[in-house]
Amino acid sequence: MVKVSKEGSVSSPVMSSFKYNLTSSALSGLEASWTELLFRMSLMPLKGKKKISVRGVNVTAWNNSHLESLRESFGRMYPNKFESFCFRVDGRKTSVVYSGDVGAPLDLVPLLQKKTDVLIVELAHFEPITLFEFLSAYRIQKIVFTHLGGFIQRNLDQTKKLSQKFFKKGQCIFAEDGLRLRF
Repeated sequence: MVKVSKEGSVSSPVMSSFKYNLTSSALSGLEASWTELLFRMSLMPLKGKKKISVRGVNVTAWNNSHLESLRESFGRMYPNKFESFCFRVDGRKTSVVYSGDVGAPLDLVPLLQKKTDVLIVELAHFEPITLFEFLSAYRIQKIVFTHLGGFIQRNLDQTKKLSQKFFKKGQCIFAEDGLRLRF
């Protein structure tokens, strides 16, 4: 069972290697799922542009511009760094890039310089054609569009048809709840 103290310390037999304090609000809704883990978990802070290796898997976090306007508006009032990251994960045989929320498609450039097996990219903050044109210039085997905004969900057939002008048949997946990818 996970226990969270008033100060934000976390303790759990499952997470005995957990080294960082988190506020209780940051953990709300997570406690139950963490008690069901069948493995030990260690959380490690990542810094932008710095690669870490864990058991033969390289993870690179890359700062993006998604929160720049918040940083400019509120950065002096709040000590938060207002950081948002994209990630590139390179395994022995497979590479995955995860965009998270990005401020502009250009945020993905450093992570797409090498061939990418799977790109998981949000589609809520851009016009589909803008992102499709941008991504078509890169070597990406499979693209999973996620975080589909309301307009795109209401016009999904039209968006899929537009994607076919830029990508090969079967190259794109428009994510739905419960989607599982096999590598």
